[in-house]
Amino acid sequence: PAYPNMVSVYKQFLDILRKTFVFHQKYQVKAQAFLQKVKTTSKLVNPTFISIHNRRGDYNFAIKSYGGNLVGRKYFDLAVSLFRENIKDAVFVVVSDDIEWAKENIIG
Repeated sequence: PAYPNMVSVYKQFLDILRKTFVFHQKYQVKAQAFLQKVKTTSKLVNPTFISIHNRRGDYNFAIKSYGGNLVGRKYFDLAVSLFRENIKDAVFVVVSDDIEWAKENIIG
């Protein structure tokens, strides 16, 4: 089955998508300030930030329409382990529309 996040589904639109979906400057500034605070708190000289996007709300309906299922805790545990094994000073930043689920299931 094709999934909505497969590049082949929208490859011909990538240029226009990259121009259209740009973060506003004020959000970029806030994000940079947040990451700087995390860096300072972690006391790591050169952390590598790894973003985990966990979309569960409306995406649950969308993925089911493609015959798929949302990934669970096991998927995130494996992904985090792989990054920790291969990336020095990995710092995980979790973004979710279901933050309670993320707090309970994503260890990072």
